[in-house]
Amino acid sequence: MSDHIEQQVDEKGSEGKSRPHAFHAHAKISPDAEPEHEAVSRIRERHKQHVVKAKKKPKRRWVFWAQMLGILVFCGSVALTIRAIEMATIRSGGVPWSEDLVHGRFERAGEKFSLVAKAAAEQTFSSDATSKTLLQDFNAALPHLKKAGYILTEMEVEIGIPPKLIPHFYHDPDIKLDLEKTLKGLGDNNIGAALIIALAEAGDLQKQLEVADMQFNHIEVELGPIPSLKLQYKNDSGIKSYIHKD
Repeated sequence: MSDHIEQQVDEKGSEGKSRPHAFHAHAKISPDAEPEHEAVSRIRERHKQHVVKAKKKPKRRWVFWAQMLGILVFCGSVALTIRAIEMATIRSGGVPWSEDLVHGRFERAGEKFSLVAKAAAEQTFSSDATSKTLLQDFNAALPHLKKAGYILTEMEVEIGIPPKLIPHFYHDPDIKLDLEKTLKGLGDNNIGAALIIALAEAGDLQKQLEVADMQFNHIEVELGPIPSLKLQYKNDSGIKSYIHKD
């Protein structure tokens, strides 16, 4: 009986001793723990990488907007060159593509526009019309436009495909435009010449239009691959009288 009890105790004791031994064997199988200084170095390195990435994001945004500005400048330059070619065609007695389009000669209009656009693009690429020179020409044209009665009141830059440059002009009806004199004063400023010709056309159109009780407000010149003009009319007095009618 005592022998049996001793055997159980020995077995239990051996079992009790085997448990920590088994745990110790498992600890030997697992990989070695990372030293503390290596863990700290790894965390610091990861933090540095996050900081570098955070610094790169503003730079990438700057590059994106610089690229968009370059596209905008190119499209605006091409659009103004197309307009200048059209005006030269009209002055020489030729028929521009827009006139063919109005009269339903779509195929001929498409062919002419394709040739004009290609010539304008080639001229833009071959010239040194950088963003700096383009803006210089635009700013240099503003005093001549002001003398002709057209005052820049607002500028819009539409970011899209394609991007567009949209200056807004107020027209002083008391100032009569002398187109030939203004063009002569602009000299070889093609941007200014294209703008003043477009504004002169808008002024002639504005004289022919009457929109109910609305007053003429301003002119928008949309400079893009296909230039366009917008005349805006407002009824400010009608709105004020409606608001204060009570």
